[in-house]
Amino acid sequence: KSSDHLLGILNDLLDLSKLQAGKIELLQTAFSIREVMDDMKRWFEPAAIEKNIQLSAWVGPGVPQMVTGDPVRLRQILFNLTGNAFKFTEKGQISIKAYPKEITDDKVMGVFEVNDTGIGIKPEDLKRIFDEFEQGSGPKRQNSGGTGLGLAITRKLIELHGGSLKVESHPGTGSSFKVSIPYLKAKGDVTDKVREE
Repeated sequence: KSSDHLLGILNDLLDLSKLQAGKIELLQTAFSIREVMDDMKRWFEPAAIEKNIQLSAWVGPGVPQMVTGDPVRLRQILFNLTGNAFKFTEKGQISIKAYPKEITDDKVMGVFEVNDTGIGIKPEDLKRIFDEFEQGSGPKRQNSGGTGLGLAITRKLIELHGGSLKVESHPGTGSSFKVSIPYLKAKGDVTDKVREE
């Protein structure tokens, strides 16, 4: 566990330094948003079972079967946000959602939400949780074992995509992180029917 934690810190520092230096380039490859969502559910199911938390992953109607973009960085963004949700949620539920908006013939704005019923974030902390090495106030957040880099890296990755990130939170009731990322539809795509899990 100690070596995994150290490796995580090193990876965060490397990602942050690359982002600050403008050395990260996004892939442009065809991938399935549904597969990324399936990965999220598989990765976090053991944690949900261990903590007795209800985990759901939902893909809305109109999401293209395939889009062109960087699946590795999308996984990293969703992994960071979902991992954060599990870190600060002891009971209730965590949901991951993906749905489209602003659909055209060749483009789609993918929207991804991570919602939890955790401890929430104080209003005075909302502006600084995306700063480097910040974890918010309160003993639970200060003792979370994190580096305070995950959300800073996540925000920078979203901005690299030309996307946006919004957060709503209420102490004691939970938080909602909403990510919007523009994608090109992959050539020959046929929009799939809605699937809900």
